Amino acid sequence: MFELSFGEILLFTIVALIVLGPERLPALARFLGRWMAKIQNLVHNVKAEISAEIAVDDLKQMRDEFQASAQTIREDIRAQAAQLQQVKQEVDDIPYWDKLPPQRRPEDFGLSSDDDDMAAERAWTAAAQEAAYHSGQHVALAQQSRRRRKDVRPYQHINRQAQRIGARRQLKQSRHG
Repeated sequence: MFELSFGEILLFTIVALIVLGPERLPALARFLGRWMAKIQNLVHNVKAEISAEIAVDDLKQMRDEFQASAQTIREDIRAQAAQLQQVKQEVDDIPYWDKLPPQRRPEDFGLSSDDDDMAAERAWTAAAQEAAYHSGQHVALAQQSRRRRKDVRPYQHINRQAQRIGARRQLKQSRHG
């Protein structure tokens, strides 16, 4: 603290011993020790208060920065919410039929159209009916035609007309057994 060498401390001790005498020297040493402890305690408290003030200032600055960034984020979220609300309103204004995906056709899946299938079925049925009529097998021909339609139309589930045709076929089969 004072940067005294051992020789200087020995010199002060000898002077104090001569001036004060051996009986008052221990009391003086206790007095100086107490004051040195008080001064060190005071210096320590001042350092702690300064450190606390610096920490409080840093915390206040961090709090202000955090509040500013939180406010910026709130404003951004409000702006995005307003944009989303506007887009939702625009989408709600569109009629529902315009929101539907484009209608798919059997050709989109690589299958032939209903007209081609129906034409092929009609041609086959006409030829088969002609042959059956000449041979007298009308009942067997109807069953073959039914089975052939099942095989020709594997994509019935694609459109409503095919579903209706399938429902009619099932109803006929349940009636005729």
